[in-house]
Amino acid sequence: MDDDSAPRVIAHRGFAGTAPENTVPAVEYACRHDETDMVEVDVVPTADGTVVCFHDSHLHETDESRGITDAEGTIWETATETVLDARVLGTDATVPTLDAVLDVLPDGVGINVELKHPTGPVAPITDALALAEPQRARERWQPFVADVLAVLDGFDGRVLLSSFYEGALAAADAAGSGHPLAVITAESLADGLTTADRYDATAIHPPWQLVTEADVVTDIHDRDMGVNVWTVDTWHRGATLADAGVDGLIADYPGLTAWVSGTAGSVDSR
Repeated sequence: MDDDSAPRVIAHRGFAGTAPENTVPAVEYACRHDETDMVEVDVVPTADGTVVCFHDSHLHETDESRGITDAEGTIWETATETVLDARVLGTDATVPTLDAVLDVLPDGVGINVELKHPTGPVAPITDALALAEPQRARERWQPFVADVLAVLDGFDGRVLLSSFYEGALAAADAAGSGHPLAVITAESLADGLTTADRYDATAIHPPWQLVTEADVVTDIHDRDMGVNVWTVDTWHRGATLADAGVDGLIADYPGLTAWVSGTAGSVDSR
């Protein structure tokens, strides 16, 4: 496969395998790599609705959160100052606002904003694509989605909004922002595609295990949707997925497409 046909690279939380995830330093690090086409970040609200980049529901360790900061609190119940002062993974990098992340993105690098939590816990991911009350879910997400879109109004670059949750996608679609949508699916590709059709999504983001065969990717392309897979953490996996024809690799590490594009150089066998 030549360089023109290599999948684009979406830096997962700012290449989370090599940098403190969802932080400004991680985004800056990702953007220093020429291969980075987009940076993916997770967004959640603080107690006053400030949109910050963070993955978990809690700053500290719980059954549902990894405890990756030196602070405590449930994100949507915690003051913005406390959240922004929280150091990530034992580094000096702190939880940033979405504004702060957008400010360091250079021209040509897009942002994939994953809508992670509204104010309060959400349904399990496995239930998100089979909602019994989609209108109620949309209404729950609307205030947070409106806050995210207000931040993005000041950004001139490419934006992709993604989520596991149908309520988030429904709210984004109803807002009419014009930003393309992507459905993230965890287990059922069929459910994800059904939801993507419902909201005219431009892409689906499945786990890599669901799309290793070229005919699966071709079927999705025939529906005029792109395929960006998560989470890619080895060069060999990246090469296999490139051969299957995926459009994007949501990757934890830089350099995973070098063997695909032929830029890795020769191997000294001595």
